[in-house]
Amino acid sequence: MAPTVFELSALTRPDPDAYWRSWLLTDATIVESTVEPTEHDGRAAWRFVAPEVEGAQCLLTVDAASGVLVRAEHPEIGVVKEWQDVSDEVPDDETFTYDGEWTRAAEFSRRYPPDWHPA
Repeated sequence: MAPTVFELSALTRPDPDAYWRSWLLTDATIVESTVEPTEHDGRAAWRFVAPEVEGAQCLLTVDAASGVLVRAEHPEIGVVKEWQDVSDEVPDDETFTYDGEWTRAAEFSRRYPPDWHPA
């Protein structure tokens, strides 16, 4: 099975940290009782069982230094998302400079008012 495409949907929310925190706290006991140190792609990481979603509890791995989710494993179908070569390098402002015209994706049209543009 091919890995699913990460659509960055959680990152387009007004407060992605609050979104993740609220979901993980729906069953903090399972998260806290299963969290364990591990290694992913040669880097220190934390692995834990996430609260149930759609009838399954996925095993998540989070990079310890960056806090980035690097692996998600479904109990029945295996690894569904995985990222390699995570870096501690902080991109400079020029990395995210775009001088072209902004085009609104259909996904954003449903979530934001017509006059909203990224800052």
